[in-house]
Parts: sequence; structure tokens; C-alpha cells
Amino acid sequence: MIPMARQDEAYIRAGVMLLLIALLAAGFWLRVRHLEDLGLVVDAGSQALAVRGILQHGVPKVDSGLIYARAIPFLYAQAASAALFGLNDFSLRLPSVLFGVAAIFAAYVLAKSVFNRQVGFLTAAIMTFSVWEIEMSRFARFYTAFQCMYLISLLCFYRGFMLGERLYQFWFAVAAFITFSTHELAVFLTTCFLIPMPSPSYSPGRKLIFGLWAIGLGGVWMLYRQLIKLFAAMGEPLLFPASGELDTSTFAKINSMMAEQLGIIASLDVPDLSFVNRLAGEDLLALLGLALVPSAATVYLIYRFSWKDGGWHTLFAVPIVWMAFIHQFVLVLVLLAAYLVLFAWNRRSLLDPTLKVVSVVALVCLAFWICVLAAAPEMTMKLAIKAILGYPNVYSHFLKWIIMGWPVLTVVFALGSILLLGRFISDRSGPTPLFMLGAIFIPAVLAGFFRPLYIDSRYIFHLYPLLVIIFATTAVEVGSCFVGSFLVRQQWSQSLAAIAIALAALFISQDANPVDAWSVGSRTSRSARDWIKSPIAWELYGTFHQDHKSPSLYVRERLVPGDRVVVLGLPHMITIYLYYIGQVDYAVGRPEDFLYRAVKGGKAVDCMTGAEALESLPQVKDMIEDGSGGGIWLLGDRITLATDNPSYSQSMKEYLRSVMRNADYLGLDGQTFAVKVR
Repeated sequence: MIPMARQDEAYIRAGVMLLLIALLAAGFWLRVRHLEDLGLVVDAGSQALAVRGILQHGVPKVDSGLIYARAIPFLYAQAASAALFGLNDFSLRLPSVLFGVAAIFAAYVLAKSVFNRQVGFLTAAIMTFSVWEIEMSRFARFYTAFQCMYLISLLCFYRGFMLGERLYQFWFAVAAFITFSTHELAVFLTTCFLIPMPSPSYSPGRKLIFGLWAIGLGGVWMLYRQLIKLFAAMGEPLLFPASGELDTSTFAKINSMMAEQLGIIASLDVPDLSFVNRLAGEDLLALLGLALVPSAATVYLIYRFSWKDGGWHTLFAVPIVWMAFIHQFVLVLVLLAAYLVLFAWNRRSLLDPTLKVVSVVALVCLAFWICVLAAAPEMTMKLAIKAILGYPNVYSHFLKWIIMGWPVLTVVFALGSILLLGRFISDRSGPTPLFMLGAIFIPAVLAGFFRPLYIDSRYIFHLYPLLVIIFATTAVEVGSCFVGSFLVRQQWSQSLAAIAIALAALFISQDANPVDAWSVGSRTSRSARDWIKSPIAWELYGTFHQDHKSPSLYVRERLVPGDRVVVLGLPHMITIYLYYIGQVDYAVGRPEDFLYRAVKGGKAVDCMTGAEALESLPQVKDMIEDGSGGGIWLLGDRITLATDNPSYSQSMKEYLRSVMRNADYLGLDGQTFAVKVR
């Protein structure tokens, strides 16, 4: 006879399995529903050309001859889908859908492993109905694959290194390598080994091993980059214009440059000290007067360290007060958080004189700089905030998107983070608080030390499930307190209350309303959408779904031999039009778009499509007004030619508007167009 406890556990497991399957099924349907209705957007055109290259050549060679070597495993997954269902919008998006559903399960397992089953279920439910998750799962690029593999890597790291399960250490190495192949930001997985360093639960020997693992993982990352360069060298060599001059580098270097810089990390950033320098020139006495404050604090801290046995934490506080002196208050907060993690062994340590000194100095310096900046005649609120909170640029890289996209979730997340920090200070032996805080804030802060070429909300998409997990655990704890304090103790009453709290949490999260989740699959090109949760987080284009497809099909049906196709607009548009039409002869762009320009046969060309680049108004006029050849089809969108859009010069926009006064075809979004000039 089966014992009652084991029988109950079996029922629970069966119920858990059914609920999880239901969530995964709902997540799949919300993501796949009407998947092919809307056309490709943003850089999905590059993916489409690369997949077509795989089907034709076995490698992701695009029309210009470039080997497109980003997210190679994902490209081959798309190619497998295209081999089964044909090369179309559905097959290109299906792998994103499948990885998006897999990310729900990965988030559930991670939340359950770190916290408990209730947190896992609430996390999975939010991920299932998250509008942002659904949007990105319907985007024919690799972001859901990156998110899914990043979560799996974190799970393996937690089980393998935080809990010491050796088998998971091996799986972490495997998962990390696959993650490296999906996105350049996977390099931040090397920072995972910083997470356990402040914990006394790990011996110095184990921490040394963690450091060796980090070095080894960094070596694997560098090895992967070299393999990518070798793979990219299979493409055709071209000349590449950089900084206005031609360089005879190979196409492998072009691809590497694009992969490493295009929207990711370009170079180390440095703090802006122009206001300190200006004040030194205009009012040196005021600056010297302020310097007395951190100087006195430094003398006191050194005194405590030398004669009062203040401990190493007193010396750690010295750079904090000097960062406040040069108005770098994000660095103050970062160093202060590191101070608490490293040296706050109990709640009484929060009353340590060192912290009191740091707090007073920081407040005095903050008040001083607010007054100085407010007195500057050209100062605006935006410039003042940038001066005080601009380095490291955690706001633009991370906080901006979550605050603007999910303000309520951000407040709950902040509260949960503070509670986790307090829990760690009270009990430094537990791995959970340290792991969750480190997994989110270490990569978010470190990214702020770099100057990117392009910042977009999708570059924090891999961290979003971690925010959801902290939100979920905070909601579960608050809900448990509520149930335990105010409701009847019967099991059925508590179950109903738990369901009600879970449903309330879905709506409070601001991203998991089932009605909104359902509406994503019903959208048209003109349907309103949240630009932060759009594949392109740029307000000009993110509030609707660009329709490049229907103008392309209109032109493709009417093309005759000798016709030429000209594309206006951002570089990614060229790839989409080429994918749908099968022909793009000219791309109108700017000389500063050098990342997208190469030289072939003595002519500047778009290095993805091979279309000839027209970078000046005389070139465009000569091409359009040349009487030889067949007809000329012009494709683009009205936003590009708007007066306040800096994409082209005013003279270029005026000329282009004059030659396409009446569109032959207007896209379903009301913005894109196709015009036959002659």
C-alpha cells in the first residue's frame, strides 16, 4: 500500500506537470497565432538573406558575398525550419517562438531552484503572458534563443558552483559556449564567477578555482571569436571604408567589426569631468572648499584604519568620498553597494562610523553640485541628471528601459532587491540573495562602463526574466503574509487566495495582462504598440509595425527587365526589400553609415546586399535623371523624408519628396510607399 505522504506528493507532481504544460501550450499559441500575417522588420531581413544563403550554399552567404556570422546555430535552426515549411515569414519566426516557449520553462526551473515552486509558477505565468516576451518571440531574430540559453547557463552555474553539484559545472561550460554563439553580450557570463566571492561559505581555494574558471571561460570566448573570423573569411574579400578612408582589410574583419560593434560595446567610456574643470577655472576657491570635505573624511578614515583598528572597509570608503567630490554619484552608489556586500556582516554594521562619514560627505557634495549645476545658464534638467548620474551609464543601458516600460514592476523589483540585500547581510551563508543580485546587477553595471554605438531595450531582454523572478518572489512573500494574517485557515480558502494573488500579480506586473497578450497576434500594421517592448525601441518606428512586405510584393509583381529598384531609409530596410523583391540596385544612405558600406568593383556598395550606395544628392540626381535604362522604382517611408528626421540633408529630402509626390502604392502602415519615378 502506498503511504499517504507519497501519494499526496504524486498528486502534487501530476498537478504541477499539468499546470506547467497548460502554461507552455498557452505560451506557444499566443506566440504562433497569426505568425505570418505581418512582414519582417528591422534586422530580420539580414537573417532572411543569411538563411537563404544556407539553403543555397550551405553557409550563410548574403548577396554581397559576406558570410553573415552572427548567431550561427540560430541561423541553421531557421534554415531547418525553412527546409520544412519553405522560406517564408512563418518559418523564419518559428525558431524564435520555440525558444520563447523554452524560455518559459527555463525561467520556471531557475525560479523553482533558487526560491520555490510558487515563485516558479508565478514567474512562468508572467513569462507566458508577457507582451514583451510575445513580441520578441514573433521577431525573426535570435533574442529569445539568447535569453533561453542565458537562463540555462545561469541555472547550471547556480547548481554547479553555488550549490557545488559537479555535473552542472560541465553543463554550464556547454551552455555558456552555446550562449556565446547567440549574442555578443553572452561575454558577461564570465562575471558569474564574481558572484560567490563575497560569501564566507566558499573557501579561498574554491574562490581561486572560480577565478580560474572565469579566465578559462574568457579564453573560450576569445577562441569562439577567432573561429567566427575564420568562418567569415570564407566570404569574398572587399574593400571597406572606415573613417572616410579605404582599408584593404578582409571581409572577415568587416564581419568581426560589425558583430562586435553594431549596437553592442564599442569602447570603454570615461566620466565627464568638464564641470569640475570649468569650476576650477571660474571659481577655484569654491572647488577647493568642497575638496576640504572629502580630504577631512580621508584623514579620519586613515586614522580609524591605523589607530582605531577600523578594518579594511575604512580604506575601501576613501574612493567613495572622492567619487562624490567629482559628482560621479552612480559610482558612489555602486561602490557603496559593494561595501555593504563585502563588509556589512550584520544590521548593526549599518551604524558603523565609516558609513556615517560616507553618507555625510556624499550628501554635502550632492547638495554642492546641485547648486553649481542649477546656476549654470545653459543647464537643463537632462544635462544636470547626466552630469550627476551619467557614469557608469547604468541608466541608459538598464534602468531607463525598465522604469519607462514597467514602472510598477520596477518599484516591486527595487523593494525585492533591498529585501534580498538585507537577507544577505543578516545571513551571508545562503546562496540565493547573492546569486540573484549578482546575476542582475553585475552585468547591468559593468555594461555601463562602455560606450555603445546603439542602445536598445532588447539588449536587456536576457535579464528580464531575472527581474520577473524577483518580482514574483516579492509578490509571493507579500501574498503569503496576507493570506496568513487575514484569511480563514481552511485549505480551500488559502488556495483561492493564492490564485487571486497570482492573477493580481499578472496585472500589476504591467506586462502580463492576458487580454493584451492575446491582442498581439491580432495586430495590424497600424495597431498601436508600446515602443519599448517593440523589436525596435525607437519611438519613431516602434509604435507601429512597419510594412515593407506589401510594397515589395507590389513592385515584384510589376518589375520588368531593365527596371531598377532604389531603397531609401535605414540600412536594415535594404535587406528586407531585397528579401521580398529579389532585387535592389541602389541604396540611398549617408557617408557616415560606414559600417554598412564596402567597396566592390570600384563602387561603394551596401555590404549586406551589394546594392550600390548613393551617398550624396548629385549621385541620386544623376541616377534618377539619367535617361538610359528602364523604369526606376523608389521604396521607402514617409518618416525618413520628414522635415525633422536627420537621416538625410534637407536638400536631399526636398528633392526626393519632389520626385515621389504621389505614391503608386502606400503600405498597410500608412508610412511605407512604392513609387515608379519613370
